[in-house]
Amino acid sequence: MMALDSLLPLDSLLKLMRDARADFARHAAALLVTLSCFAALWFTASQPVWLASAPAATAPIQLMLEEWVAPMPAPPAPAPTAPSVKPREVAAAPLPTPLPTANTAVAESMTPAPLRATTPAAAPAAPMVTTPPAPPPEPPKPASATLEADFIARVRSLLNAAKRYPTGREASMQRPQGKARVWFTLTRNGSLVDSGVQDSSNSLLLDGAALATVRRAAFSAFPPEAWPGQEQHRFSADLEFLTPGS
Repeated sequence: MMALDSLLPLDSLLKLMRDARADFARHAAALLVTLSCFAALWFTASQPVWLASAPAATAPIQLMLEEWVAPMPAPPAPAPTAPSVKPREVAAAPLPTPLPTANTAVAESMTPAPLRATTPAAAPAAPMVTTPPAPPPEPPKPASATLEADFIARVRSLLNAAKRYPTGREASMQRPQGKARVWFTLTRNGSLVDSGVQDSSNSLLLDGAALATVRRAAFSAFPPEAWPGQEQHRFSADLEFLTPGS
């Protein structure tokens, strides 16, 4: 019993030592982790200062090479030229005129005078016959005037075809005859706008027959080129009435 009791404290001591060793190892590991974290924080905090303190990279120096051109030598001065001396012209002395001799005078007197060429007299010029210039041709009528004249001629023939002598007891008793001038206004499509008697025939029957002729006629439309710019145009016509059988 005494030996067993003396061994118990030894086991406890070993256990305590093992526990202490485990605690030391645990604390050492925790301390190592703490130191590692501290070192990492210190490195991170000191990195911007280290980067800022680094010398900035210098830009590369660019060199431009220019070709050196030697200056052109000045042209040599022209050599002075000696003034040209014109040779002096020497006037030739006039030759002496030979005096006429007797033989020369005789020869000159014996030389026949040259004959003058005779030209025949010019014949009298024939009288010039001038013809008077032809009169200039008449200028052509404009197309619009020709179309208007043709349209008026058609209107007159149309009125003559539509003309009727008045009928009735009064007309058969009076048997009037005469000429009445009427006026009437047409639109471009040939419609009758208004009409009236411009010069009376001195007969109410004939004046009425003339107006009835205008209202009875069926007029055609104006040509496009006739009376440009006019929406309507006024016409006049003479209608002559004769008694039937005359």
